[in-house]
Amino acid sequence: MSFTILAIVLILVMCGMVLSKTPEEDEADYGLAISEEDRSYVYWEAMMIPVVCATLNSLFEGNQVILNIYSETDKP
Repeated sequence: MSFTILAIVLILVMCGMVLSKTPEEDEADYGLAISEEDRSYVYWEAMMIPVVCATLNSLFEGNQVILNIYSETDKP
């Protein structure tokens, strides 16, 4: 859980760093081609709620399945 929170914080920090600079500064610092049109983000989209829920479920439940498979291979 803590690594998931850390990853989300890092993503938000990096997005904030890119958004705080002008497109010219981003191109010089990161080698990106960013225009003002690319910066018009949609911060809230209700249609993405199922995608977020599915991603979080696969993160937590998927890891548990993998751990069970590993434990069964050691002790058939």
